[in-house]
Amino acid sequence: MSTIQIDADLHVHTTASDGTWSPEEAVRSAKESGLRALAIADHDTVDGIQPGQEAGNREGIEVLAAVEINTDFRGSQFHILGYLFDGAADKMAAELQRIREARVDRASQMVDKLRDLGIDITLDEVRDEASDGSLGRPHVARVLYKKGVVKEIQEAFDQFILPGRPAFVERYKLTPTDAVRMIRESGGVPVMAHPGLTGQDEHIRELIPAGLIGIEVYHSHHNPAVSRHYEKLALKLGLLITGGSDSHGPDSGKPIRLGRTGVPYERVAQLKEAGEKLCGNAECGEQNEQKYR
Repeated sequence: MSTIQIDADLHVHTTASDGTWSPEEAVRSAKESGLRALAIADHDTVDGIQPGQEAGNREGIEVLAAVEINTDFRGSQFHILGYLFDGAADKMAAELQRIREARVDRASQMVDKLRDLGIDITLDEVRDEASDGSLGRPHVARVLYKKGVVKEIQEAFDQFILPGRPAFVERYKLTPTDAVRMIRESGGVPVMAHPGLTGQDEHIRELIPAGLIGIEVYHSHHNPAVSRHYEKLALKLGLLITGGSDSHGPDSGKPIRLGRTGVPYERVAQLKEAGEKLCGNAECGEQNEQKYR
């Protein structure tokens, strides 16, 4: 597989969820990296899209509406990316709200467990770390790091909040099929995120009848051999090829440069074309793309 031209990073997180830079900062980084487009794909929230697109209009960077939905199936986590949807659709908005409420409850339970271990931490401190973003384990980890409980952010995960550790709490369960259908019903394009991290290729095939449209072939945690494998699988199954860095910003536990991984702009054009076909006409696809401008 030859080196590809990276014009677009289709998987970026901001402070709207568990990223460490604002949507505006992500857009500026995209411009500095010479990108033409990026997708703000925060976990279970669309709150970063509008400020990102406003910044994109100022900086001359195309910002696509996206979301990353965490799901569970057969003991594994599957992340489903949704692109170019109508984020105000009732079903999408209601489900994302339920997920966010479950995140707060989960964070509260983790804090209680940490306090039972004798660690001085409060839910308000975790909320402050998240600012207006959707609460997640990274915010708990960063509070533990800042308070000197651990020496590195990853240590907070390894010692306390990974599965099997004393402060771990299960997430709200949503199946991949649920997420794919929710995205489709909201006019969006569903894509399997970083499949190399789960390695359960059969489940990709099983999701096609539910409406899966693409695979994130290129990802920061996919080595060249893994990317080649999923490129071949996408072509075999007739699925779109996407890619992104999954960057959470420079101050995250394991910083990944925005634009380190991505795709040529032609993949963005194919994504838009798919969105238009799902809606049934170009006007619908354009409305979805412009929703948050």
